Amino acid sequence: MVCSMKKCKTIKVRNKLTTTNIWGSLVQNKHKNLTRMRVSSLLTGIGAVFALVFTTQVSAEGSRYDLPRDYRSEISSARAYLEMNTEKAVLIDVRRLREYAAGHPEKAFNVPFPHVVGSNDQDPGVAYWAVYNIVGGKTDTPILTLCRTGFRSVLFANILANPDAYGIDGPAFTNVRNIWEGFVGRYKAADGTA
Repeated sequence: MVCSMKKCKTIKVRNKLTTTNIWGSLVQNKHKNLTRMRVSSLLTGIGAVFALVFTTQVSAEGSRYDLPRDYRSEISSARAYLEMNTEKAVLIDVRRLREYAAGHPEKAFNVPFPHVVGSNDQDPGVAYWAVYNIVGGKTDTPILTLCRTGFRSVLFANILANPDAYGIDGPAFTNVRNIWEGFVGRYKAADGTA
């Protein structure tokens, strides 16, 4: 084999001298890497599907804290992630300012409730109208509520879905769901128990 521009090298393979094209071996390695990346992406996708199947919402009359539920339903974090990307759901993170600043999901809006910096220092009406403004008054917008473990977000989801019960003179949001396990919470079992 005749090589030009120093692209070839001579190597010894099983006691035989062979000339090989360096660029050819790089291309082969690139294809192997692409194949590995595709397999890795495929496995990641399959893993996401399994996570979605095994952590999807389970219908329940209330919440994991035995609080009443006025909002539409509970939702898993996996389903919430998908709906944020496909249905353009709005994620409302109700954790304190310092919790939000320490780390939060992409595209999350921080509307602290019931604590901004102290204890119970957020007016439900102020928080309600903040969300109303975020969605431009479109009360049918898919809204996902999130807090650290799912307790505060249940409270706030109820306010959005039934503002009259909290003395707020505004329309009810019709498509509110609470992320069951919260930011660091526990998973919901298939039988609906925590």
